[in-house]
Amino acid sequence: MHRYLVVEQRWLSEPQFSTSITIAQAAPGPNILFVALIRWNIGLNAGGMASGLLGRALSMIGILLPSTAFTNMATRWVHRNRDMRAVRAFKSGMGPVVVGLVFATS
Repeated sequence: MHRYLVVEQRWLSEPQFSTSITIAQAAPGPNILFVALIRWNIGLNAGGMASGLLGRALSMIGILLPSTAFTNMATRWVHRNRDMRAVRAFKSGMGPVVVGLVFATS
């Protein structure tokens, strides 16, 4: 990503790229903030504050919309079919996996 944004396209300077990574890592929450910060900096370089804010909003929508839509559809399907034996087995089996992953990440 650094090579593409800083070296090849020259959309960002080295300090802008490094600052975006630092802020995204320091902020609580997922690392998806990095994408919004990168796009905001590119927008600021291209056309000012309005362009930066619009670019940030559009990039976040583009990244979050597909996974949100898929999760919403899967959740609705599972809720509609909650009485199926396979769905009950899957939900029962995923409980210990989720608990184990939570402990592994902590």
